[in-house]
Amino acid sequence: MTSPGRCIALFAAVLSCAGCWVRSVHPLHSPDSLATDDRILGTWVAPDEKTSFTQPTDTFLVRRSGRLAYALVYVTNGAPASFEVHLTRLADALFADVVPRPPDEAHGPGRLHLLPLHSFVRLSPTQDTMEVVPLDHEWLGVQLAGPRPALAFTRLDDLLLLTAPTADLRRFIVARADDPKAFSHPVVLRRI
Repeated sequence: MTSPGRCIALFAAVLSCAGCWVRSVHPLHSPDSLATDDRILGTWVAPDEKTSFTQPTDTFLVRRSGRLAYALVYVTNGAPASFEVHLTRLADALFADVVPRPPDEAHGPGRLHLLPLHSFVRLSPTQDTMEVVPLDHEWLGVQLAGPRPALAFTRLDDLLLLTAPTADLRRFIVARADDPKAFSHPVVLRRI
């Protein structure tokens, strides 16, 4: 495949997965609910097979970024992306609230149009592995269908954008913590 062909294929792959992630205007954590768990620190690799959001060569570098925050560098197809991560606990489970950091080249007027949207994943770290499970986009779409949705949201094409405040998000997750369909596509990362 030619270089432009590879670029188009990569762009299509990114777009096809973009609808898989639920994004929120507001965080899942509140200032008084922040947690830490040093088991997430280190370098992690994706499974050997393609998953719902990883490629076999993907790596995740997690380090501390202050007392109650983490920095994540996610490298996929050789391209790094930086994120800020905050942890919180809900219904005896650990959750990560992940927000992209603006790229260094994003400055001036263009930076004013970048929104720090939040994505949520449930984490189950151990010494050597970490299960990462995003909130299921299709399941959430069903939960929000009907005249009285469980959370405030808007749709932008295939993007489901939650607009509910943090307290509502937290109540929603706690009330559905035992639903196996809410977080149903686990990926197990391996520590290297």
